[in-house]
Amino acid sequence: MIEHTTVDGKPATVAYVDDKFNPVDKDKATLIKVRWDDGEQVILAGPAASEREQSRRSVSEPPQSKLDERPRDLKNDQDKDSDNPL
Repeated sequence: MIEHTTVDGKPATVAYVDDKFNPVDKDKATLIKVRWDDGEQVILAGPAASEREQSRRSVSEPPQSKLDERPRDLKNDQDKDSDNPL
């Protein structure tokens, strides 16, 4: 999908494209290319790219460590039984 609109108060052409720069619907875009009429341009990650990245992360990231769930006041056995302040 390609549309002419106003972005940041300036007229621009916005193209919603896939990884091969083929035009696609907004919700399927992995990239969004904004080209202002004055020649400035920027390429942004589209909604489909962030969904794909999120699903890739959930598959490849290891589960969170259970260590983070321990109570903070736990002491090891040596601290409990020791009379030595050092």
